[in-house]
Amino acid sequence: MSTKREGSIENRNSFEEQKNKEIFEATIDKNKEKVAEKKESKEEKRNEREHK
Repeated sequence: MSTKREGSIENRNSFEEQKNKEIFEATIDKNKEKVAEKKESKEEKRNEREHK
C-alpha cells in the first residue's frame, strides 16, 4: 500500500514541477517579446532621427 501512496505523491510532485516549468517558460517568452518590442521601438526612433 505504501508504494501506491508514494507513487501518487511522486505523480503530484511531477505534475507541480511540470506546471511550474510551463509557467516559467511562458514568463520567459513574454519577456523575450517585450525586449523585442522595445528593440523595434528604439530602432524606429533611431531611424526617425537619422532621416530628419
